[in-house]
Amino acid sequence: MQENFEDQESVEIQVGSEENLKIFIVNKTLLREASNYCRRRFALELKYEEEPIILNGFEPLIFEIFLQWISNPAPRITYDPDRLPQEPWLSNAATAWLLGKKLQCSDEFDKYALSQFVQNCAFMTFGPWELIEKEATTGSLSRFSDHWVAWNYRLAGPGRNEYSGLRAARATLTAPVRDPRTFDIEHWYSDCGKYMRPRCLHDPITRLEKLEEAKRPKPIPPAEWGRSTELRRERPQ
Repeated sequence: MQENFEDQESVEIQVGSEENLKIFIVNKTLLREASNYCRRRFALELKYEEEPIILNGFEPLIFEIFLQWISNPAPRITYDPDRLPQEPWLSNAATAWLLGKKLQCSDEFDKYALSQFVQNCAFMTFGPWELIEKEATTGSLSRFSDHWVAWNYRLAGPGRNEYSGLRAARATLTAPVRDPRTFDIEHWYSDCGKYMRPRCLHDPITRLEKLEEAKRPKPIPPAEWGRSTELRRERPQ
């Protein structure tokens, strides 16, 4: 099956396996703006014969999600505990993030895919935590996943569960005491996102504590008495 997005200066992209293969014809300019990988590849094609881009490790739906975003970019969403889960992001946010990583996409797509994952991860029937630990060894998704696994493994208590055996589950003794979804998205792109118990301003509770601390009246230093104080006052300026 072939889907045509642009006819002029386009490239063929094959997505999926033999049983579920889909061919996309996509405008090169659109891909250059979104993907460092495509930008470098198209530059090399000035010297070499053009070949299709093959993405056989992803489902066509994942690439469709990516195409929809680069055709009409949207800002990352803010976590809302009252928002209901939504497809296609409920089932595909982690894989979309991995596709963006493979294509070396902009931070904007990375943050959008991560924000969708943060919003929907609690509703995933079969969590992608093992996949993330295997495929997303570094980056924002890996950091959030490690915190989520450690936090939930601790909450689950003794006995085997879906987090048992994962690397991050071994960090339960230092796991965050609060829901990692509440942290600002920038937290997972900062050095503080590497640590299990951060005390940074990406945490809304820490921000509130700092604000309350700033409101407290500062203690008045005790008055100075004694001969040394008098001599200091008498000393010419």
